[in-house]
Amino acid sequence: MRNKIIFLTYLSIIFIFLSACGSENEKLKYPVIESASVEINSVEGSDVEVLHFSVEINDYGNEPEQEYNVRFVIQDTHISDLIAAEVIEIPETFKTVSVPKGGVHFISAADFREIKGECKIGEIKKYIENNKAVIVELYDEDRTITQEVITTFVDKREK
Repeated sequence: MRNKIIFLTYLSIIFIFLSACGSENEKLKYPVIESASVEINSVEGSDVEVLHFSVEINDYGNEPEQEYNVRFVIQDTHISDLIAAEVIEIPETFKTVSVPKGGVHFISAADFREIKGECKIGEIKKYIENNKAVIVELYDEDRTITQEVITTFVDKREK
């Protein structure tokens, strides 16, 4: 009887470890947002300034051929008023690819919007870095796959 109890205990421990491995693999079924930022740029040869929204996505370990889209949701009315948009949809539909073990596959998606009106760069920076002003979402027909608040703001204007 004692041997059966010891055997069942060991068997239970093995199943717990195997189930933990399975949940880790489940986490890798969907694309992962590696980095995202909002940059301000000057258009060369003019006084026009634009906000550039960008994201890098890692497809490593995902199911192949999973389709998804990318959008940036502007939650701060000050910023949405400056660019005259509350949502920026990337028109391209992306597909995950099968990557061999140890491989990496990155996808970049970006869009820019002209700043319409007066703005103070310090205020935009503060809104983005501190106030959850912009969210990047990966989604398919049925649901939001993942989302992340963008907290990186970069000033790339020529000085």
